[in-house]
Amino acid sequence: SCLNQGYEPIEICVLDNASTDGTSQIIDGITDPRVKKLSNDKKGIATARNILVAQAKGKYIAWLDADDIAMPNRIQAQVAFMEDYPEVGVLGSWVNVRAHKGLNKVKWPEGNTSLQAWLCFRNPFVQSSLMIRRTLNPVYNEAYDYMEDYEWILNMRNKTEFQILPEFLCSYYA
Repeated sequence: SCLNQGYEPIEICVLDNASTDGTSQIIDGITDPRVKKLSNDKKGIATARNILVAQAKGKYIAWLDADDIAMPNRIQAQVAFMEDYPEVGVLGSWVNVRAHKGLNKVKWPEGNTSLQAWLCFRNPFVQSSLMIRRTLNPVYNEAYDYMEDYEWILNMRNKTEFQILPEFLCSYYA
C-alpha cells in the first residue's frame, strides 16, 4: 500500500527486524527506487522505530506497521494538512480495524483539547495512522518492549498540538 500512494516524492524505508517469515526476500524483490531496505538483527519495536527514524530523510515521518494498510490518499492528505497547520506536530486519522470478527470503523475525537484528555485514559492514536514532524525528534524509549508509541505520545503532550484527520486513512489489524 506504500507503493500505491498518490504522493510521489515519497521515501519508503522498510526494516527487516530479524524476521523469520521471508520478509528479507520479499523486500529484495522490490525494485522501486523509492524503497530503502534496512536490516536489524536485534528484536524490539522501539529499536526498530529508532533505526527507521535515523535513516529517513523527509520532513515528515509516517508509520505503517507490517500487517497494516495505508489508503492510497493517506500521505497526500496528511502532508496537505501538516502544511496548512504548522502548529500540529502529531497527526493521526480514523482507522478501519480488521479482526477475525470483521471490520470495525473507529472514529477518534478531533482536536488537541479532546485528544489531550483522552491521553489520560488511553492512546487515541493508531501508530500506523501517524504522521509526525521530524523536528519533534521522534526517538522512542528502547526500555519499552510494549506501548513505546503511547510513551512517546505522552512525552509530546507539552511540545506540540495533536490532531486526528477525520478520514479513514489506515486499516489496522488487531
